[in-house]
Amino acid sequence: MALRARREHDRSVAKSLLCRLGWHKWRTETNDSGEHFKTCQRCGKFDNGPGVTPWMGGG
Repeated sequence: MALRARREHDRSVAKSLLCRLGWHKWRTETNDSGEHFKTCQRCGKFDNGPGVTPWMGGG
């Protein structure tokens, strides 16, 4: 059982590292108004869309 918990921990650390490096796993979703947006499946970050890049430290 401890080995399984260790593997899950290692996966979560790797996932958060990938997201911190900016390698998100984007998925497209639709809100109630029918507008499309993207969120990362690993960390939940929202994509600001094309042309809306936050300055360093602002995202």
